[in-house]
Amino acid sequence: MSIIRLMICALFMSAVLAACGAQPPRQNVSGAASSGVSPSSNLAAVMASIDDAGDKAAQGDLSAARALPYNIAVLTRAINGQEVDAEGILLLRYYRAVASQLLSYLNQALGLPADRQLAAAALADYEIVLKAAGDDGRGDLRRNAMLGAAQVLLGHLDDEARAYSYFRQCAELKHGACMSVIAEAKTRGAGGFSVDLNEAVALHAEVYRTGSDFGCAGSYSAHAVARIVHFRNVRPDEDDQFAWIRKAYRLSDQVKVRSKGQDLCSGAFIQINEFMMRLENGERRAALLYQVRDESEWTGEAERLLIGYLLGEVQDQQFRSQVVAIKNPDIRCEYAFLGLWKSAIARQTSMARSYRELMQGTQRAGACGENLLFARKFLPA
Repeated sequence: MSIIRLMICALFMSAVLAACGAQPPRQNVSGAASSGVSPSSNLAAVMASIDDAGDKAAQGDLSAARALPYNIAVLTRAINGQEVDAEGILLLRYYRAVASQLLSYLNQALGLPADRQLAAAALADYEIVLKAAGDDGRGDLRRNAMLGAAQVLLGHLDDEARAYSYFRQCAELKHGACMSVIAEAKTRGAGGFSVDLNEAVALHAEVYRTGSDFGCAGSYSAHAVARIVHFRNVRPDEDDQFAWIRKAYRLSDQVKVRSKGQDLCSGAFIQINEFMMRLENGERRAALLYQVRDESEWTGEAERLLIGYLLGEVQDQQFRSQVVAIKNPDIRCEYAFLGLWKSAIARQTSMARSYRELMQGTQRAGACGENLLFARKFLPA
């Protein structure tokens, strides 16, 4: 997956984007009162509303955008009117940045360009917060602001160098999502890093050991290790890819329970990968895909077509035409890679090459570096 599986959130909500980077990091609303926000105000409710909008966006519910302009206006009045103390203002700025980032992301989810004015406003707030919040009780806020700034720079403002500077700093402060991003960069050679799979799996394993402390980052990293073990035979320990898949499920399920059943960490996508790994090994465990189709939120036409294709109910010509029509380069890469993988298992080399061509076409948009590396298992570079 491309950076931050981070950018696949509109459909898969996995890493990777990690660390689903398109879903902004959280700051516990319960900290509002202790930070100077008056319990009698509606500011805590506004911050809770922004958190809820993030959850809805993660599930592809674009209605989340409706309340965000109002929330931004309320936070702006409170900040400009100095309704809270300096500590409280930092928290309000953080949440205003999250809301602005979400609005820009939702534009992208609708197929529109990122709103650079909103993104710039989000970045300005994030940078004020990260510079003002030191390690004296505000370390989490500072790390989250670094992650948010990096996401905005990479996903909305196309400034990779500055984005990775923040990702590095944030990873050094042991934020699991940032560590996961750096591990992914070392997998595909991005952000100024050379490809180093041994360092990548070691860092992913460290993120996994944080559990669900950083939301989906632990699950994403466990899933990433499973893929690296499967496609490149590089591992941090003796566990095989299926042991790491089970670890990814465990953390994904923990987040799902906390979010009242929402598949924020894309357990469905992990199941698809497990199905394909087992199919490559000669075991067709179709129940994994039936469960995704029948029990998950994957109800869209494209998602159901993908499941039908993997089950053999949809032919390559129909599936490939659907892949070509996908606008989001990260999602197009994922679909094309699954087509390549399935074709390679069926020893349909020419079809596998045609899917690789689609993957290579997404590189111009910064996508697919990791999957193209994994594709070398079946097709030489």
